[in-house]
Amino acid sequence: MILNQARDILCDINKRNEYITNLLQDESEDYTIQNSSTGHSTNPNEIQTSGIPSEAAIQQIIDPVEIDIPSEMVLIPSGVFLAGLQDKKINESETSSHNVYLNGFLIDKYPVTNSEFSVFLSENELWQKYNISKKYNSGKYLSSWNGNSYPKNKGDDPVVGVSWYAAMAYAKWIEKRLPTDIEWEKAARGGLTEKTYPWGEDITNNLANYGMRVGSTTPVGTYPPNEYGVYDIVGNVWEWCLNQYQENSANSKPNISIQEISDIIDSYLEIESDRVLRGGSWASSEQALSVGYRGFATPNITYYSYGFRCVKDIHS
Repeated sequence: MILNQARDILCDINKRNEYITNLLQDESEDYTIQNSSTGHSTNPNEIQTSGIPSEAAIQQIIDPVEIDIPSEMVLIPSGVFLAGLQDKKINESETSSHNVYLNGFLIDKYPVTNSEFSVFLSENELWQKYNISKKYNSGKYLSSWNGNSYPKNKGDDPVVGVSWYAAMAYAKWIEKRLPTDIEWEKAARGGLTEKTYPWGEDITNNLANYGMRVGSTTPVGTYPPNEYGVYDIVGNVWEWCLNQYQENSANSKPNISIQEISDIIDSYLEIESDRVLRGGSWASSEQALSVGYRGFATPNITYYSYGFRCVKDIHS
């Protein structure tokens, strides 16, 4: 009960501010009483006693130092959110939802596009269509491309037909990484709780590209973003995630440590276990577009609807 109360205070900015204000007032009064016998007059706002943070320090906790957010990314704030499927009819193997705390991070507004991936290929010959190792693709790598040229008029469409290995290589090259399964879900929910889709309980073809109604990918940003400002987070393309697939989402580690993430990135070319896929695609049913739904594939698969987006940590 005490831990739940503490969590509620930390998660609610108004409660947090009230608690900190009361704490400062109590500490100031104690300090004044303790020093009244000396005859010294002290301004409580100037108290800098050992172990008691100044108001400036407290304010820095409440209003963190401004983060430099690249124009192509958005900030996903730290905090607790309710993860997992709320409707077991979607996937019987999944357990009920569960609370997860995540540190803040940056995520791409859009999936990586054909034009962006072509720049990566021009600087990384080993990942070009006819150079990539058979170990890192299942035979349909960039199948819609003509050599290393993407389809005409598709520069702003998300790249598809990329394996997890190729997505990892791109992310490493651009000094980002793939999102963890649970980071992706928090970004997809857009701050909403117990909702099926990024915008609520409804899904229509005005909100996302799915159900084979368009028949192919669409340019990123064609559909409206969620409340976090993330576009195409469901529909259009399935998105590769960093971590290994576990059959039950409750078994997935909610917070992968910095060291574990680093280990995956350093050894990604040797990894063979199934990786998580999220979000559904232009060919998927409504069920696959649920923000709690998880797919998976071996990391060498190069499917016609598999793409990705990147994230970036904001820790120092």
